[in-house]
Amino acid sequence: MKLSLNDPVWSRLYGPYGVRNVPGILESLKTRWDDDLARELFWEELHHQDDVYPVTYAALPWLLDIVQRLPSMPREALCFFSLVLRCAVAPHGTGCDGKGPRGKYRGLALEVSDHAHSWVPAGRRLTENDMIILKKLETWFDEAAPCIAEICLSAIGPADDCDSVALAGGAIALDGGENVAWAAEMWADGLALPDIVAQSGATSGEAGIALKFADRLDTQNPNLSGFLRKLADELETGT
Repeated sequence: MKLSLNDPVWSRLYGPYGVRNVPGILESLKTRWDDDLARELFWEELHHQDDVYPVTYAALPWLLDIVQRLPSMPREALCFFSLVLRCAVAPHGTGCDGKGPRGKYRGLALEVSDHAHSWVPAGRRLTENDMIILKKLETWFDEAAPCIAEICLSAIGPADDCDSVALAGGAIALDGGENVAWAAEMWADGLALPDIVAQSGATSGEAGIALKFADRLDTQNPNLSGFLRKLADELETGT
């Protein structure tokens, strides 16, 4: 669901710093992709400290369409898409204050009162009628998230383990393995397996998820696949 970039609702779709000119940036990227501008959009306007926002979900269909039309999809864009998946299903609250109902996806609550943040001016807040648009974005995300996950997984290669973990994290979290994704991050940072198991919160119930993605990535990144197999074995046996 791509909202028209001229739709008045953009004047109420907020991000971490309130309502900004996200449709203007999308229009620029649609005309000519620019890595620096895209980076600013990803990390300043659509994401902040593992939070995502209504404007994130509105921008995502546009970004996905834009990058799929490029000769090759930028890795940073794919890593951003994967992180959005992971943040969307993270078991935390609504917005950066962590308060109130979160809706099905983080940052996309369907109760208008959940969007009445003190840092969004009263005249720029989402309205009751806007909840219809947010529901449509939720439905789009329901359908698109598995496809986005597969796009990110397909881009994984053997060259960079940290990059591979970033690309895989969204798919793993979407499958119910947030703790497995966190464990993979710690592995990429160089932690030992016993410390990873102790700190990640992963349980025996997530061993199957680790093994599933080990099988999926076996030929793409043997290092990451091997870690996930060891993690699954550790979670199953506790040894």
